[in-house]
Amino acid sequence: MVFNSPLCPRLRTIALALSLSLSACQASPPSSTTTPPPKPPRTIATLLPLTGPLAPQGASMEATARLAVDRINQCDGVRGRQLELRVADSRGEPSQIAATMTEWAAIEGLLGVVEANARAGSQATAAIAVQQQILQLSASTPSPQDTAAARTGQFQDFWFRLVPRNALQGSALAQVAQKRGFKTVSLLAVQTDQGRELAQAFIDTFTAQGGILTPKGQPSFYDPDTLRWDAPVTEAFASQPEAVVLLADANTGRSLLQALADQGLLGQVPLLVTDAVTAEDLLELGAKTPQGQSRMAGSLGLVPPTPGPGFQQFAALYRQAYDREPQLDDAQVWDGVTLLALAAQRRNSTLGGEIKTQVVPVASPPGIEVLDICQAIALGGEDQELDYQGASSALDFNGWGEVGQTYGVWQMTESGASGIVDTVTVPE
Repeated sequence: MVFNSPLCPRLRTIALALSLSLSACQASPPSSTTTPPPKPPRTIATLLPLTGPLAPQGASMEATARLAVDRINQCDGVRGRQLELRVADSRGEPSQIAATMTEWAAIEGLLGVVEANARAGSQATAAIAVQQQILQLSASTPSPQDTAAARTGQFQDFWFRLVPRNALQGSALAQVAQKRGFKTVSLLAVQTDQGRELAQAFIDTFTAQGGILTPKGQPSFYDPDTLRWDAPVTEAFASQPEAVVLLADANTGRSLLQALADQGLLGQVPLLVTDAVTAEDLLELGAKTPQGQSRMAGSLGLVPPTPGPGFQQFAALYRQAYDREPQLDDAQVWDGVTLLALAAQRRNSTLGGEIKTQVVPVASPPGIEVLDICQAIALGGEDQELDYQGASSALDFNGWGEVGQTYGVWQMTESGASGIVDTVTVPE
């Protein structure tokens, strides 16, 4: 039977609507799972000389910091959180440095600051760092005042220095003198804060093992601002020591040798020199015997420290990113950023007072030795000790936050040749 009533179209419409409604009711409910929002980032800050005479060096250090942060972020960041980099220009001025540190204290998630302020030293930031509980790692601050403050506890372990202090060369030369059997030496040092620090380090190490310093147990100092050094030079040689230790700086090393040559003193006794004086300088300026042999035979000197175990890997990444070679102190900045990330990861904290306790455990034996940042991030955790081998050094810290150093020792022969004959390690 066929219904042709006018009501039929309306009934069919109602039936269709009911059918669609039932289908909708039977459909699967929408998924309640959503992608969680990203975790807030962690921050590492750098305070570098980006203007003024050190600007080229500062720009390279900034590029290094960005490279390290990018590398860590490629490896899933710190506990799954990305890092961001804050950069500021120190201008080499203590007032600017202090103002910036005060501003950064308010940054949420700040892991620490990598700074390089050789002119101002770390003390410009240390008081604020301690007050605000900010961990600071220094990439180029060879200030004797920083060492003294750290040793007396003023920095409260919120400060680590990645550049060996200059005084280590004084201790290293004292070890060289003892190994070579010199019992009585005189000391000729540049009259600066660093020169005095070098001299005191030499005296402390040398006399502790029974060595004698002439004349009268005191070093002779020469003024770097004048080239008239007759009196201190004569004094250093007059007491007839077994050797003369020259603690020169880079600006006066060759000039000091020339002054000795002018007085006919080169070749009288062996010299022990810092890396401010090269074997080539001694060979060129030193006297020779009638047979053409060098009178500087037996003189010894220190070779500038070699980079750390991780340097080649860092340098390859730097060249790939920037198509140039890394500059002075870049390796220290790389290590500074890495240490902050590893320490924060191990403690799972952004509190400087907690992160500071983890810097040594992530870079010391008997932890697992690692060179690569990504490998270190993957292995790092609360229960895992690491021995991160840095690009700048092996990063073996002493009790007040400074690294030690190993130096090569060269010796001059009668033929004028020089080669590495020994190494000395100076743990801080």
